[in-house]
Amino acid sequence: MFRSCLKTTVRKLIKDKKYTLINLVGLSSGLMLFLVIVLFVQRELDTDKHHEDWNSIFRVNSAYSDQDGGTDIYASSFQPLSAALKSDIPEVEASVYFFSPAAQLSFRSGDELLSIPNDKMLYTNNDFFDVFSVEWSNRGNRLNDPNTAVISEELAIRFFGNEEPIGKTLIYEDRTQTISLSVSGVFKKPETQSHFDYQMLINQDSKINFWKGYIENNWNMLFVYTYFKTTTGVEASQLNEKLAEIKSKYQANNDRFTYQVQALDDLYWHPVLFEPGQNGNLAYVYVFGSLAGIVLMLAAVNFINLMTARSIRRSKEIGIRKVVGASRSTIIFQHLLEAIVLASISMIVAGTTVERILPTINNNFGLSLSFNLFSNPLLLGTIIFSPLILGFLSGIYPAVAMASYKASGILGNKKVATFSHRNLRKGLLVFQFLISVIVISGVLIIQRQMAYVKNSGLGFGDDPIIVLSRINNNSNFLIRQALEGEPNIQGIASLSSIPGYRDPRARNVKENGDVGDGIFCNGIWASEDYADIIDLEFIQGRNFEITDEENTVLLNQKAATDLGWPEEEAIGKNIVMTGRNGFDPTTYRVIGVVEDYHYKSMYEEIEPLFIKNNSKSRNGGDASIVKISKKGFDQTMSKIQTVWEEIEKSDAFDYYFLDDAMNKVYQKELKLSNTVNYVAFISILVCFLGLYGLVSLTLESRKKEIGIRKVLGASESLIALLLSSSYSKVIATSIIIGLPISYYFLNKWLSGFTYRIDYSFVIYFLIGLGLLAISLVLVSAQSIYASRKNPVQSLREE
Repeated sequence: MFRSCLKTTVRKLIKDKKYTLINLVGLSSGLMLFLVIVLFVQRELDTDKHHEDWNSIFRVNSAYSDQDGGTDIYASSFQPLSAALKSDIPEVEASVYFFSPAAQLSFRSGDELLSIPNDKMLYTNNDFFDVFSVEWSNRGNRLNDPNTAVISEELAIRFFGNEEPIGKTLIYEDRTQTISLSVSGVFKKPETQSHFDYQMLINQDSKINFWKGYIENNWNMLFVYTYFKTTTGVEASQLNEKLAEIKSKYQANNDRFTYQVQALDDLYWHPVLFEPGQNGNLAYVYVFGSLAGIVLMLAAVNFINLMTARSIRRSKEIGIRKVVGASRSTIIFQHLLEAIVLASISMIVAGTTVERILPTINNNFGLSLSFNLFSNPLLLGTIIFSPLILGFLSGIYPAVAMASYKASGILGNKKVATFSHRNLRKGLLVFQFLISVIVISGVLIIQRQMAYVKNSGLGFGDDPIIVLSRINNNSNFLIRQALEGEPNIQGIASLSSIPGYRDPRARNVKENGDVGDGIFCNGIWASEDYADIIDLEFIQGRNFEITDEENTVLLNQKAATDLGWPEEEAIGKNIVMTGRNGFDPTTYRVIGVVEDYHYKSMYEEIEPLFIKNNSKSRNGGDASIVKISKKGFDQTMSKIQTVWEEIEKSDAFDYYFLDDAMNKVYQKELKLSNTVNYVAFISILVCFLGLYGLVSLTLESRKKEIGIRKVLGASESLIALLLSSSYSKVIATSIIIGLPISYYFLNKWLSGFTYRIDYSFVIYFLIGLGLLAISLVLVSAQSIYASRKNPVQSLREE
């Protein structure tokens, strides 16, 4: 029986090419997006799961209480804490601390000088490998000796090509010293992502660890990240109690902070201040997972709708089968097999396409998804079982319905397309267009919000702004001097805080002579061109000038207001600022007040800000931002590189665009925006393909009615209007139901932004009108085509 049914299925699919093509395109498009989102959600949920005993690994966070009763939680802790964990808590099997340098470092191998971002380098020791799992390409001697480093396979290829890297030397050089590091191991990039990423691990006792003397045995410097592994079954509450004892033992005089334990599998989803790497948002996993479900549901609904409509056209075939002895189960099996075969072919098309386009998707979305079918049980199971489930669910209703008809009724030309069939198809069509309305409105609102974010944040204008990486002592000042007067450079400034890359520094600020607590204030250290590059608006006072002393500052409106000053009275005031580490108070003179601007993200309210004059500073560590005219950009970049290489000999030339840094702040929203664009395209494609197929099948079943109406004198336009009216009501119903639902969910999404667009129902009216118009054009075109056929062709059988 199976062989006979399979032959019949193949013949049917080949014979009815239009129906097969519509279903294949719609279903495979939906399955493509479904597979990609499944891979993304799996990648997010598997974060940090590649570590052995990942559920027994924890990090120690530090919680500081301020004078107002608020609490800030930091991911960092103190260098001696790691040793105290091992010695004072019996349940701790291994512990380690690590930290990154404050700036990127460059290393030379032969003639090649390469810079490594500071957040991709970690100072640590061999205890790192007792806590975290590392897959080795060449284990070597790891970090047993000072002045050694283990590097990733990617760095090994960049530095040494195809040569054996173990024992090779990487040389760091600045104006005062030359330091050599021996490569003692090469590790592979983990297949699953981690909440922190690294390309180089450096032995903490190496000479290149310039911070060792400051942090070693220092219980007052919040600088390192401390992780530990415990025996199985230890609860976080128990560990917090033990950490409280350690705090009492070693830091009894500091009652402003406490330790908090955070489990490894919680770190990616619930970040705190100063995280060592990237973080996720569980809400977006739900969102992307829902989008995958929506797309698959749309494709399945379209499939069910067409199967149901097509089954009516096959009523006489079913009647003949019953007359010649086909059982009810055979007819049901035949229908289900057709649905499953079509779903399986669609999955094969979808899987093959995803495998081919996945590198492009990774590149466009900044992902690292892989299509390893046989090493990924979830992916393999999805590809195998999804067509079976989809085919069964979409085929079971029409199969059972058609198998229940009596042969005498079918062959006697009795009506078999029951009222429930029509209601089902209309209900499914309403659902399809309802989802499309929600998705399309989502696309427009999300795009408008992201455009608002871009235009209302740091408005950079049309000319590109590049960021030169953090520079050594004196070089920043010298490079600015050397590039002064270049015609295509509109401005160059040093800057301590790059949006999207590094947060502003925090200080306590109050008026000189005030005995109160003052206000919390963010701070940016910048040279005189910063205000012009970012295009700040001055409300009172002026910008920095080259003749100004370094103790001058600008305030934003919020800072002036919180200090209790009218903007015009702030000019000439002196402020005193101190920091958490308790350095000596310093006095600064206010020379300007600028309009509030979004120097961080638009998720947050604008906080008080001061901009300190750093024009004459020769200290290292800060980056430079350069605004360049579009015209002659390449030549200007060559000039900047030449100047860099003449002055900054110890670091390789490297840069990125400031827009890219800002995009990092909103990378999840940008990914959501791009994903929703694809979802909208596929949902519209599926809906209109389904509508086209459904109308075609309906018109075919009503061809005799159309012929009779023409014979009785009905015009083509009247027939087209009659046939289109029922669909227009269905689509209008979808729009009326979908728009309020869309408004509700998008309003919840926008509530995550402190600064957001105002939107009205005009945009929803236009969406609904557009969908209705396109749908009516599609239906009317087919209706007119059907009404123009010679009625003799449809009535000759009578």
